Amino acid sequence: MILGIGGATLLVPILIYFLKMPFNIASGTALFQTLLTSINVTCLHASYNKGVDLILFSTMIISSVFGVHLGAKMAGKINAKFLKLTFALIITAICIQFILITFIKDPISLFIVE
Repeated sequence: MILGIGGATLLVPILIYFLKMPFNIASGTALFQTLLTSINVTCLHASYNKGVDLILFSTMIISSVFGVHLGAKMAGKINAKFLKLTFALIITAICIQFILITFIKDPISLFIVE
């Protein structure tokens, strides 16, 4: 959870390259693992704060159901090599962002046009 985006950034490459799992199955497995982690953290957060924002909870559940359904349909139609390339580009962009944040004091200034 070092990136705040779930363990898929580590889990997917491990499943693909060490366990020789197809990319579509590896990404689905990582999503399922993230789902279980999210449920656990949500329950812990609710017990700690003694409540849940039901509107936010309902919105997230409904959008997640539609998103998972759409993602599953799209993943079945998209080439696995294209998915691997997209995943690699996203991870590379995250690494570049971390490098910029580490070595530049004000990284937001990179995105300001004067």
